[in-house]
Amino acid sequence: NKKRLRKELTREEIEFVKHFDEVPYYIYFQPYWPESLLERMNIPRHPVKIKQFPESLQKRIPIVPIRFDQQKNFQIAEWHPCHFYNGDWEIVDGYKYTLAPLTNGSEAYVMTDMNALCYCHCCPEKDRNDCTFKCHLFEVSQFTSQPTVLFVVAPWEMIDYNYILKPDVIIQHSVWISFITRLLIPGDTKPYNSKGLNKIVSEEYLTDLFLKNDSYIEKMIVRFSPRVIILDDVAYRVLSKRYNLSSRKIVVDEACYPIYKKSEIDCYRNEIESLSLLPYRGEIMPHVISKEDMERIKSTKND
Repeated sequence: NKKRLRKELTREEIEFVKHFDEVPYYIYFQPYWPESLLERMNIPRHPVKIKQFPESLQKRIPIVPIRFDQQKNFQIAEWHPCHFYNGDWEIVDGYKYTLAPLTNGSEAYVMTDMNALCYCHCCPEKDRNDCTFKCHLFEVSQFTSQPTVLFVVAPWEMIDYNYILKPDVIIQHSVWISFITRLLIPGDTKPYNSKGLNKIVSEEYLTDLFLKNDSYIEKMIVRFSPRVIILDDVAYRVLSKRYNLSSRKIVVDEACYPIYKKSEIDCYRNEIESLSLLPYRGEIMPHVISKEDMERIKSTKND
């Protein structure tokens, strides 16, 4: 049985038993590697149109410039941020671009990380630790390439998966960062992920590191110029040691940004949603860079 199962799993084509022929929407499946093209699994007889949804829900639906009835495969990363686990990549002005197949069959570099700044320049421990690579890395979560909402959280904050799946306007317009994106863990053990990190790293230790160098968080705020900043409880307490947050605003580089606590989102949802829907005003980078343009960028750097 194991031999037969192994043979079936290594087949080039996988067959699916479908139970959704009557659904009024198109269904695409994602192959194992996230950079692979999505593949259409059905063609509904009476597909639902976006105008049939309530206006409030229409704002929450990501848009792609293709017709599903004409497109068997497409690359979602061409228009919406995606995280890739492998592939050739390049860093351009602190943004990570990964080579990926496109919907039209060509290849290009798509933006996969908006926070690829070299944190070593901001690390208050860099001289003492000589970059031993024993740091815990907080992975940025991004839901748009033009975020109007900036979440600033503790390095051990893990985003609830169910929270991500909600059709939430605030989340869809956000990027999540930590006020310290790389953290040297006391002792020799580096955790696999953020779970349990708060048990081995104290808030006092984080505060001390942050007060030694706040340039990273200021660079990110200036980069995105968000319409609103949301802080979790730890980030609020730590940042309040440096900034005056009592007026529900934070001033960075002479610009003023409204702030809310993450725990207050439901109380102030209408205000935060209104801010999140304002036009993006931060740094704009191309979402897709052709292979030819990337070669020109690389040659300019080498010069």
